[in-house]
Amino acid sequence: MGIPEYSAANDLVEAAAHRGLSFNDRQLKSFVVYHGVLVAWNRRMNIISGRSEAEIITKHFLDSLLLLPYMNIPDGFVIDLGSGGGFPGIPLKIMMPTLHLYLTDASRKKTSFLAQVASMLPLTDTHVIRGRMEDLSRSPDLTGKFDAVVSRAAFKLNILLPFAAAFLKPGGRLIAMKGSELPAEMRAAQSAAVDAGMALDPESPQDSSANDSVRKIIIYNRL
Repeated sequence: MGIPEYSAANDLVEAAAHRGLSFNDRQLKSFVVYHGVLVAWNRRMNIISGRSEAEIITKHFLDSLLLLPYMNIPDGFVIDLGSGGGFPGIPLKIMMPTLHLYLTDASRKKTSFLAQVASMLPLTDTHVIRGRMEDLSRSPDLTGKFDAVVSRAAFKLNILLPFAAAFLKPGGRLIAMKGSELPAEMRAAQSAAVDAGMALDPESPQDSSANDSVRKIIIYNRL
């Protein structure tokens, strides 16, 4: 293992241990490869903000893994809306390889990046789809298909809820990652949730943290 890869592996293991997480050899190798590909692409195409490149492990990898306790669907169908650099979908897939994962983004450069990561790791049963959420939610191949929709701060709740409902099976869950703006978003989204047939999970929202900032996780259930 070269020096940059060795450093990334050490940093990941150490940071994860502080949060009660550990990785097997396959998972650790996948994260190290993912880290290297993300850094290389980011220098050319700005997949994530340049300032956060040095914080990929905490602000992207471990932040995404905050969803693990809510992913009680090891072989379920999951769609990541506005996946960007692959967050939270790819870290979840690395940890839960039997997930049927769909990564979506409207950007050609980002879906090209996601396809390369999925091929290099490799991530089986992982599908990369380029398109706007509004258009994809009308696709007969995608509507009513999923056990879970995940999204990391990509859309406001009042916009996300009706589209998430279109993708979900009855009983499916929207699991969204938010920041300090969540209370205002929840108030603004009350009527959208009712109209979409989505109900706030009684145990939601939850506060979690993978870095210095608190991440709020909000869950809605499809009625």
